[in-house]
Amino acid sequence: MKAASDGAAFLMNITAYYSTLHKYKCVFMKGFIKYIAVLFLATMLLAACQRNIKYPYAIRDFDAEVQPLLESLASNGIFNRNWHIQEDLRERLSENDLKNLSKCDVPILRLFAMDALLNAVQKEIDDEFERTSTQMDIAFTHLDDTASVNVDNGEFGIYRRLISDYILGNFSPNHIDPKLSDKLTLELLSNRPYLHQTYSSYTKRFSRLPNGHQLIRNIVEHKYKPVPINEPFEGGEAEEMLLRLASFQKAADTTLIRLRLQDCINDWSRHFNIRNNRWNLGRGYLLETLTKYPYPEYAVPVTMLVDMMIRENTGILEEDLYIKYSGDEIGLDDHFAAVAAIRSNHGKQQLARLLRHYQDLALNNESLYRTFGKEALSKLKTFIKAYDYADYKSLLQ
Repeated sequence: MKAASDGAAFLMNITAYYSTLHKYKCVFMKGFIKYIAVLFLATMLLAACQRNIKYPYAIRDFDAEVQPLLESLASNGIFNRNWHIQEDLRERLSENDLKNLSKCDVPILRLFAMDALLNAVQKEIDDEFERTSTQMDIAFTHLDDTASVNVDNGEFGIYRRLISDYILGNFSPNHIDPKLSDKLTLELLSNRPYLHQTYSSYTKRFSRLPNGHQLIRNIVEHKYKPVPINEPFEGGEAEEMLLRLASFQKAADTTLIRLRLQDCINDWSRHFNIRNNRWNLGRGYLLETLTKYPYPEYAVPVTMLVDMMIRENTGILEEDLYIKYSGDEIGLDDHFAAVAAIRSNHGKQQLARLLRHYQDLALNNESLYRTFGKEALSKLKTFIKAYDYADYKSLLQ
């Protein structure tokens, strides 16, 4: 009897234990789910707050009488640097309102606001350096604005541009205080390789920075380029950085520069028959690099350059060849200078290749030779005669 009683008590204890365990398990699961939900909502709210902190203003936050103008500018979708709009905004909005509008959640309105603020400074301050410094203070606060907007460039059409790029493009680098210029150069080269202005004359004083060489090398090493926005007159950014890196004349950089020069020539060779500003601009930087800093390590790019020249002069429409070299600021002289700059047997071999090419052209394609090759051959011979390197002159004997 006692054994049966003990067994019943044991079963009751086991049942109570599992019942309690199940109860606490349910409570734990409910608590856990509640915790996850709260954590998710907190994350969403935090993200929303961060967005609002950066661009906390909307059109509805401004006076009712100015809202139709703001809505009209926003719906049009194209930024036009029109002084009537600048005046209208400055008349209807205080300076503080314009600063708030530059933090609006509509990108194009931010650009209109900044343009009005910069124009006001232009009118109020006569001294160029003081005026530019004040304007740059405004621009610095918006360097993080990477939204893109449509900008009306008049006869050149409508282009899509980054807001920060457009704002920086409105200042003359020659009118920036040297200390401010160094600050801007450091910021652009260190943190903004995606901006077109990083590759412009804004950063031309790169050699003044203590770490200027490392900053330039870092951009070249990582193949940084501006974001692919439809920017007017873009081109030559990678080549500009190669030229800057070469200007330090460090032997340790020559291998890296050679590899990047090869990348550039490979890219141009794929588009050799496209005459546009980007192609010409980029080719100009490459030729300048090879000519100004003629390291023997650049022999391979020189060979590739000769290959591209021969390829350009064969099998393309005669009118293309004539236009390409008759009016461009980059012509045959630049090509020949880049080849001859490598004062070595390699340079001699490449010049000999070019001579043979034009001579063969005279025999095999009289029409093409008459239109283009004859002038090219004459220029090449004149160039070799004038070049102060005796080994080259033997080519004409």
